[in-house]
Amino acid sequence: MTLMATVVPLTGIAQPRLRVTGQLAITESYDDNLFPSPTSPVRQSDFSYRVGPRLGLAYTTRTLNVFARYGREAEAFAWRPELDSARARQEAALEVGWSPGRTLRLEAGALYEDTSTARDLNVVTGL
Repeated sequence: MTLMATVVPLTGIAQPRLRVTGQLAITESYDDNLFPSPTSPVRQSDFSYRVGPRLGLAYTTRTLNVFARYGREAEAFAWRPELDSARARQEAALEVGWSPGRTLRLEAGALYEDTSTARDLNVVTGL
């Protein structure tokens, strides 16, 4: 009985864990220059509203970590409904980490972004 009590917690720690997360993002922004042009001094502005779900999936073991996420957003404008889009932005990411021991850790990741607004890519690239 004593041996069994000490073995059960150790095997419980080694079990893989699968976790699913979900989010709903809602944003409002104001753009004072929707159609930037070096030849036109007239600036057009509008409020934009975005809403979209995000789904994440994580799988964790003692040596392997895998994280994947996907999100999609629709966009609506207050005064220019012709700019509305059901596919304004989508993103997908995959991160994998493997560590066979304490001294070695290998990690890799990939990110896909598709957007109709160039300023969204500035957040990703930092430029």
